Amino acid sequence: MRKILTARNAAICLLLAPLASFAQSQLIISQPIPLTGGGSWFNSLGDFGASANASGTTGADWANFSYSCYGLFGQAEVGATVGLSGACSGSASLGDDTGSIRSNYFSVSIWGDGGGSLELLDFRNDLMASVPLIGYIVPLWQQYSLPFEGQGTFAVVPSPEPGTILLVATAGLAIAIRRRPFPGKPSRLGPTASARLRSR
Repeated sequence: MRKILTARNAAICLLLAPLASFAQSQLIISQPIPLTGGGSWFNSLGDFGASANASGTTGADWANFSYSCYGLFGQAEVGATVGLSGACSGSASLGDDTGSIRSNYFSVSIWGDGGGSLELLDFRNDLMASVPLIGYIVPLWQQYSLPFEGQGTFAVVPSPEPGTILLVATAGLAIAIRRRPFPGKPSRLGPTASARLRSR
């Protein structure tokens, strides 16, 4: 009986070993990845939301993410914890010449100095992969009806150089003139507020 149990335990260990190895493996990229992308936000009558997406590569390493959040105050920024609460949903992935990892659970942020980070998590909130980011937020179009009610779009650029920002802002303004206030989201500002927006 002891031999049977020993053989069974050994077989179980052999089956679980690859899973344990996978669970412990992490992809840590140390070189910052410059990002290009954009997003949009809206706040109206107690309804808040924001979305963003960006991608970038150094040639050897790459990263991308996309998310939408509802119920959180929207503004021109990149910052969300996705998949671990009901407010945000999306996906992110990163990789290098050894492989790649994708997850629907991640945390991403871009700070005011152009730095940032992307961390991919598993369903237990354990770290699977991480990479530092480089990105700057450039507001493209904003309209307000009240101090805390409005909508807008923004770009994520890899460099704070004035030429880059001017080029992106000019293109964004041309697009904003022809677009709806918030893509895929009907305006909830009401006819009076919308009229005030159009009059500005």
